[in-house]
Amino acid sequence: MNIQKISHLLGYVIIVVAMQCNAGDLSNDVRNGTHSPIRTDDSYIELGMGFSVGTNPFYGLPEGNEPGEISAELEMGVNLHLQYHGWFMEAFSESLEVATLGYNFADTNHWSFDLVGLPQHPELSGHVSKDLEGIRPRHIDFMSGPRVTGYLGNYIVQLHALTDISNTHNGQVLSAKIARHWQYKNWNFHAIGGLSYRSNKAADYYLSVEAEDATEKFPEFYAQAGFVQVYEIGTTYPLSKKWVFRTSVQHYALDSQWSGSPLLVSTNVSKLLMSINYVF
Repeated sequence: MNIQKISHLLGYVIIVVAMQCNAGDLSNDVRNGTHSPIRTDDSYIELGMGFSVGTNPFYGLPEGNEPGEISAELEMGVNLHLQYHGWFMEAFSESLEVATLGYNFADTNHWSFDLVGLPQHPELSGHVSKDLEGIRPRHIDFMSGPRVTGYLGNYIVQLHALTDISNTHNGQVLSAKIARHWQYKNWNFHAIGGLSYRSNKAADYYLSVEAEDATEKFPEFYAQAGFVQVYEIGTTYPLSKKWVFRTSVQHYALDSQWSGSPLLVSTNVSKLLMSINYVF
């Protein structure tokens, strides 16, 4: 099985099973009010019910997606945290990264240094949506590189420098995020802001339509490198020792130069997420 097939399989697993852990995922750490790197070899399992409503930037995801189209989804999830001798798998159904595999190679009192691997872009093809039939498939990628996380009081900063290792597009993604948490009684409030850079190869692969593939439905378009802004606000509340309620609002602003791509329906999308989870 080549690495591209592995990346596709991981992508499908991520979509089907929403997993969660707490070993460095910025979205999860800020929800927990984390102040320093936490590394344990304890396993973690959680079952939950989640609800999301919002818009999606990609044409055909979901089928019939149009500008301003609002879709809602209700699903059950099995949330996991696995870590052993520095190796970890972390995922969070409401995370900006969704799922990550990695190895922690150094920690200080306030900084964590990891090598990580994770998918960054979805599959766009007739296999996942009838609306996309007739275009050259764009596959799920799998990217890897260093991740640095800093815990500075109530602030958390996280940097990624990722390169595609699945031979999907051979592009790069560079990102920087900053998060802050506030505690009020049993409520933990948080906010996240970030900026992500997509290289020419990454943007071109997912958003361009070359002349030989162009049709009336998918006209010719060439995308260049650009940025994605991301914002999130949310709260976490423990209903009891075993039950946890979470909610958040996420907003993504894609580079305006990509607005002409026939594979996008909007460069500004938002999503509301809510979940109730049982912790074992």
